Formats: sequence, structure tokens, C-alpha cells
Amino acid sequence: LDAAPAIILVKDREGRYVLANKGAAEAYNIPIREIEGRTLGEIAVARHWNVDDLQKYEAADEALLRGEADLFVSELPSARSEGSRRLYRLTKLPLSLNADLCGEVDYVLVVGVDITAIRESEIRYRTLFDGSADAIFVETLDGLILDCNATACEMWGYRKDDLVGLKVADIVTPESAQALRAVRPDAQGESTYARFTALRADGSLFPGEVSVRG
Repeated sequence: LDAAPAIILVKDREGRYVLANKGAAEAYNIPIREIEGRTLGEIAVARHWNVDDLQKYEAADEALLRGEADLFVSELPSARSEGSRRLYRLTKLPLSLNADLCGEVDYVLVVGVDITAIRESEIRYRTLFDGSADAIFVETLDGLILDCNATACEMWGYRKDDLVGLKVADIVTPESAQALRAVRPDAQGESTYARFTALRADGSLFPGEVSVRG
């Protein structure tokens, strides 16, 4: 368990952790001996955590132990001993020692995966996406717009809520719509370019060039 690059915890019906691995100790910045045998509330008081923030975690554990839920997923920020801040995605599952006891739950298993790099990548992507001077659309293969940036909204004269959900064919001329249906990334995943005539929300037209990439 200590070799696993993840938080692993097991909590009993009394709310006490009966098992904690090295990953949990590092994430919480607490020795294993100060986790095992204690409740989350006791740890929070000893470590001066904000107890109010932990209520939802304890409520989820209680629901799992009562058999009222099969899964709970949340995110947990954590400060490491070296000063770095990490973000973990926690997944909680009920555990039963005897499957024949009408589904009675004996323990809650907690597995936490470090998603810091993923979240930082998402933030960088969103920063570039929203800050681009070019209009950017995310769409399905049949042209349904799933997302767009502020520049696209400004160029086409739509609010984002109105633009998302339209099809590309709704924001270009019929001739351009037909031509754009044939535009796909090449086999190597490189961008393909094409010219089109865009149709703004007010009915006015403007020329554009699209780069399609898979």
C-alpha cells in the first residue's frame, strides 16, 4: 500500500481510520500513527483544521456506512510538508466483509489521486483559450458547438449561452456550410485550413479562415 502513488484510507463504522498508507500521511502532512485510530474530527482539532469544511466529508462517510450511497467523489486541497499545495480527487466506496449480511457496510474505503498537474493544465488551457485573439470553437464531428471563447462571441455577435448549442451551419452561409462539412484534420492530425463566409447574429457577413484540428 505504501508503494501506491495515492491516498489510501479505511474508516470503520465508528468513524475511526483503521488503515492509512504513506500517500495519505504525505498528503495530510501527518504521520501515519496520528491518523490510524482517530476520527476525522479528532485529527482536525489536533491539526487546527477548519472543522466546518469537514462536515460534508463526514456526512458522505455516514451515508456510505448506512448504505444510502454507493459512491462519493470530491476534491481535497492539501499543503505538503515542503510547502507545495496539491489537489486530490477523493473517491469513497463502502466495504462489506460479508456480502450476505443484507448489504451491511463495515468500512469506508478512501482512495485519493493527485490531480494537481491535470488541474494546472486545465487552467493553462482555459487561459490560452479565453485570451486568444482568434475565435476558437470546440465542436463535434457533425458541427455541434460545445464551447467557444470570448473572441468568437464578439466576432459573431452572440452571447456564449446562445452560441453554444448551435451548429456551425447556423453561423456561416449555406455555401460555406456545405464546403466546411468536407474539412477534416488530415491523417497525421495536422491542421486543415479553409476559407468561409460567416453569418453574424444580426445577419451581416464577414470573411474568415478556419483551422481544423483533431
